[in-house]
Amino acid sequence: MRNNKNIVWLASYPKSGNTWVRIFLSNYLSNSNNPVDINSLEKSPIFSNRVTFDEYSPIFSSDLKPEEIDKIRNEVYIQIAKNLKNLQLFKIHDSLYKTHDDKLIVPSKHTFGAVYIIRNPLDIAVSFAFHSKITFQKSCDFICNPNSVFSTSINKMDNQIRQILNSWSGHVISWTEQKEFPILIIKYEDLIHNAKENFEKILNFLKVPINNEKLLQSLEFSSFKELQNQEKKYGFKEKPIKAETFFRKGESNAWKKELSKKQSEQIINSNFEVMQKYHYI
Repeated sequence: MRNNKNIVWLASYPKSGNTWVRIFLSNYLSNSNNPVDINSLEKSPIFSNRVTFDEYSPIFSSDLKPEEIDKIRNEVYIQIAKNLKNLQLFKIHDSLYKTHDDKLIVPSKHTFGAVYIIRNPLDIAVSFAFHSKITFQKSCDFICNPNSVFSTSINKMDNQIRQILNSWSGHVISWTEQKEFPILIIKYEDLIHNAKENFEKILNFLKVPINNEKLLQSLEFSSFKELQNQEKKYGFKEKPIKAETFFRKGESNAWKKELSKKQSEQIINSNFEVMQKYHYI
């Protein structure tokens, strides 16, 4: 245990490459000479998973309103952290907001750091539309809406608890400008064009020794072709029911072919300062 700071957040706005990073790290940290099963990512569970919350919460999430869950998420994850012997990766899509008592939803005192994956919101709009089976316009509206949330169905019990996302720029700011714990910002586009160098940055940030042979093997095991093949053969349990596939293309600049001028201008105008800061304009 590293001074009880043993949680690493793999944070991102949805459809920004979070799952790809999780799978790479799962391959690198495994002792197998075969690709990890994409349906068995125990090394990086999801922060919003209802089962994980219920295991450590004094009250089942089904008996709580979303606002009541928010109030105790920090405490629940403190209990989880106290039971960890080594660094634990957690995928998280929530924006980094504070609850009623001015506490972050994540336990900062038990956080080793966060890897924040950022992607051009214009490309997210395309990917998110296919992922959620919605129109490009609805996807653009969602990305620009500061009140956007996940898992709020009133007709069924989602397997994840509510996640407050904010707009794309609000999400980015909430994570990248916080001062509670160290953060490494990685651009999705850099992962595509220079995977080895940028995954090395992640391993260095996590203070994980780098073995070049293992690194190259993990990149091969995490290639988009490998992930697509696994999903085609076995399915992927994190894929939304409505989506045709989870691992669709994994490319950049698809927005130029798919979004109208009006839609791209909507995203740029709503997120201009942050897009400019990260050279997406």
